[in-house]
Amino acid sequence: IIDQPISGERWIGVHGRGSTLNGKPIKIPEDVPTKLSAANLHATTPEMFTGIERMAFEELQTACKYTSFGSDCYAYALLAMGHVHVICEADMQPWDYTALVPVIEEAGGVITDWRGEQLGLESDGTVLAAVSADLHRQALELLQYSPRGLLLLREREERAGSGDDLNDVNDELPSDLPTAVGASSMTGFGTAMQTSGSLSVKVEIRTINS
Repeated sequence: IIDQPISGERWIGVHGRGSTLNGKPIKIPEDVPTKLSAANLHATTPEMFTGIERMAFEELQTACKYTSFGSDCYAYALLAMGHVHVICEADMQPWDYTALVPVIEEAGGVITDWRGEQLGLESDGTVLAAVSADLHRQALELLQYSPRGLLLLREREERAGSGDDLNDVNDELPSDLPTAVGASSMTGFGTAMQTSGSLSVKVEIRTINS
């Protein structure tokens, strides 16, 4: 359920039974954009993105027609109506997204994490929703495989953890990485510094969404 009392709107989605707005069935229109360059992008706040996630989000921003912020769960209801085309978020908790999934999917949209995997209680907090499977695929590929994509970073982290030569990992850092960027971890956020081909991280114990 997505409930907006101030406007008298209530969306309900039930798997296998469709999505409704105030009791009337809804479906995302067929005339939605087919390319990111014609699509609008939405997120609750730019502050939910840090470090490599911020870089990837900025790549997606560049690819889309324009970006808007705010609205929280109401944006997902607008996506189920076809008014918002792509939503990209991070630092989310299960109570933020679980009720949104059936509303989006039963209206004809797609919603996953940034890996393209189904959202669940053990998801990593990233969310990507789109009005069509094709638009979702384009956004997902950009988030994962762009020069600043998450998949490339995760591959480097796995190699570092496996004991591979760290110099090889450092050599593959993006050449345009800023000298100071945000950093995220299991404990919170801080700063990352690139010096002489290496990357050092300072982390503070805090969170945006607590």
